[in-house]
Amino acid sequence: MSKPTLREMLDFVWDTKVFLYYAKFSLPFAVLGGLFIFAYWLVTGEIPK
Repeated sequence: MSKPTLREMLDFVWDTKVFLYYAKFSLPFAVLGGLFIFAYWLVTGEIPK
């Protein structure tokens, strides 16, 4: 396990910022999707692939 370079850490922080920025917008869709899958599982007893 090598120590990450400063550039790698900055890239990671940048990626995380971008991810969180988009997650803010996609969170409602993720919740709806999760509820849909949960409801599907309750009705059919299997998880959609």
